[in-house]
Amino acid sequence: MRSEDPIRRLAPPTHVARIGSTLLSLCLLVGCTMSARSTNEHILRGKLVLTDSSGTSLEQLPNGRCTGVAGSQFSEFQAGAPVTIENRSGVLLAKGRLEVGSGDQGSGSCAMPFVIHGVPGSNYYKVTVANNAGVDYTRTQIEAAQWEVTLGLSTS
Repeated sequence: MRSEDPIRRLAPPTHVARIGSTLLSLCLLVGCTMSARSTNEHILRGKLVLTDSSGTSLEQLPNGRCTGVAGSQFSEFQAGAPVTIENRSGVLLAKGRLEVGSGDQGSGSCAMPFVIHGVPGSNYYKVTVANNAGVDYTRTQIEAAQWEVTLGLSTS
């Protein structure tokens, strides 16, 4: 066989097997965390729909994107604003963030999506965006909605 044959440059399979068994042994000794989610954890998907009848609280961004206007009623609804889920006792269960919204300039509305991973099982959930009052859901309601919610706010 020629010395420049690329197959000859690879480590023999026995080295790979030894490395794999060493890593497995190390995990068994010190404990390794797995990235798999518990079967009791869920992903909550949702959107916050902002409706601006005044025409001054939403900003239209390029490509059909939108966000709340600084200094307006919707000023705290920007991409990155916190979305939290608490249980009945007020204990934080999981958190996420608002993403940049999308909307039609003529409609006066903006839908800002969010995704929250690792939501544990509970009989009660309170979903809160930024510093506003939260919306209460029972486990039955969340499951019936297939772990997807729509929250809404409008200017008066």
